[in-house]
Amino acid sequence: MARKDARQALAALLDTNATLQAVYAHEVKDFKRISPVAMVHSDGIQPYLHRDGFGYALIVSLWWKRSSDGADTEDAMDDLSEQIVDLLLESTTGELSGLVIDEEFTRMDYPVVDGVMYRRERIRVIV
Repeated sequence: MARKDARQALAALLDTNATLQAVYAHEVKDFKRISPVAMVHSDGIQPYLHRDGFGYALIVSLWWKRSSDGADTEDAMDDLSEQIVDLLLESTTGELSGLVIDEEFTRMDYPVVDGVMYRRERIRVIV
């Protein structure tokens, strides 16, 4: 399986989550302030020594438009993050059967896009 196929399969899996308003199989510059959204982008290749093929690192970025005081956003992002992690851990068949979540903590920040602040969480997975 090629990395782009893994990325697209992961985006299709995320698209089954009812909370997400949009899912992209690449990093999107202008997502029209839709919230929440998920983006899947590539994060490297690791050649395997014991078999033919490669391991692929992918990043799942979850974006949630920040509320005025931020409290609702934190709760909403926590719920969404838990849903997505559960979905990833349940993906045991098909192209994503070997998917694992990276052992490191996810990365979180507050990016500003077009003057709007978002809460973003980046989940690294290995396929």
